[in-house]
Amino acid sequence: AYGGKTDNASILVEDNDTRGVIITVRGATYTLDNNSSVTISDNGTDNLTVKEDKTDNLSVIVRLNSEPTDTVVISLTNNDEDADGNKELNPSPSSLNFSTSEWTDNQTLTISANDEDFDVDNKSLTISFETTSSDSLYSNGNKVRGQLNLIKIDNDSSGITLNMVDNHTSEAFVNGNTGNFSAVLTSKPLYFVAMKFQVDNTTSGISLDNDVLVFSKDNWSTSQNIVFKAVDDKIDEGDNGTDNQTFVISISKICSTESQYDGADEVKENLNSSSSCKDTTEPIDKYSDLTLVDDQYNSLTAVAEDNDTARVRLKLVNGDNQTSEDNASDQARVDVVLDSQPYHNVTISFSSSDTVNGVTFNPDNLTFSSDNWSEVQELTVSAVDDAYDEGIWGADNQTFIISVSSVQSSDPKYNLDNTTFMGSIDGGSSYT
Repeated sequence: AYGGKTDNASILVEDNDTRGVIITVRGATYTLDNNSSVTISDNGTDNLTVKEDKTDNLSVIVRLNSEPTDTVVISLTNNDEDADGNKELNPSPSSLNFSTSEWTDNQTLTISANDEDFDVDNKSLTISFETTSSDSLYSNGNKVRGQLNLIKIDNDSSGITLNMVDNHTSEAFVNGNTGNFSAVLTSKPLYFVAMKFQVDNTTSGISLDNDVLVFSKDNWSTSQNIVFKAVDDKIDEGDNGTDNQTFVISISKICSTESQYDGADEVKENLNSSSSCKDTTEPIDKYSDLTLVDDQYNSLTAVAEDNDTARVRLKLVNGDNQTSEDNASDQARVDVVLDSQPYHNVTISFSSSDTVNGVTFNPDNLTFSSDNWSEVQELTVSAVDDAYDEGIWGADNQTFIISVSSVQSSDPKYNLDNTTFMGSIDGGSSYT
């Protein structure tokens, strides 16, 4: 008191506390206030990443920078979705609560990636956050806002797995002895996917009962089968074992639909089109073109057992093996035909043990093509009318041996070393 009077004094106390949120992520610390929204996308060195296989989750340490007058809730917003409509990221917990007594406690927010089955490029994703509270310093116009930008590392790989279930089929039992193989995708497609199969030889090789398979997001991991069977041709072919052949089955083209609104019919139309199906619009479906598939498939080998034999078949017509010198019309006839279709012309030449005093041929060679191989050609055998009294079999009869002197062809199965022969002297009732 001075002079018996009392005076009031005003004292200014400067506060050293600042509302805000402190975030520590992978060794880097950020302090956020309400002045502006802050984006955190790295720790000063590396981008923030999370992996689908859960080996690289993101731990975020959060606390308040000042004591609130009431509980502060930090709510999280996670809007990014995959092609199935599921959230790309899984923040846990979904919100953080700070009370007036625990505002200095660090709380951990763990962010993991949703492990979907799509093969997509690594994605940039965002989790946003903001504060709400009855404390006016953490609400309304004073909310603390920010976002975390993360890169999601995908762990899926597009591929086609072909598996040979039974690689053997036979021409002899076309419908009863079939082979089959299966196909399945290694990752989920964005939309419908169709693939077309081909065989390196469908003329004399194998044929597919169905050459197109369609997969969707629902059945991509379920194997589908295709049955194949040998083409029952008339050609003696192959050198893998006893007349077996090997053929290669492969994928000629794959296509996918361009949106979720297209179905199986549309993808088949795309597959049969001469234009490319390659997707160029994000998100890109890796199954829209073979060049985009990560893991290239292996072609399959099928074995078709052949039932044809390169053989010259000779038949003495009516079993009549006699001809006469004094009757030019008394001739023996031999029917000649091939048992299998040649790749190239086959010329068969004939010879006799005696063409001077024995028998002659008309003609002395026959040619078969790939067109007329199954048509019988006739060899006429006539006695040579000489002036000798000859022979020891019966009354002046002679016997002569008729043989094939050569078989010539560019078809390796039809040459004298490889060709087999069958003959009949009883009009075709039996062959030896």
